[in-house]
Amino acid sequence: MTTVDNTQIEIYNQSMQVRKCIDALKDIYGNVPDDDKYISLLSLIGDRLDSEFESLFKLVI
Repeated sequence: MTTVDNTQIEIYNQSMQVRKCIDALKDIYGNVPDDDKYISLLSLIGDRLDSEFESLFKLVI
């Protein structure tokens, strides 16, 4: 009997869960009024997470 290595599938599925979290954060700061003082912090964090995720995703997949 052979065993199936699901490591790549599990990594991909976990990556998509992280992607959903990043997208949720981006949705939040996308709906905050521009005059709110926290918008710049949220947008910086969201953009950095997005950039790092894309870099990591290219290495993994």
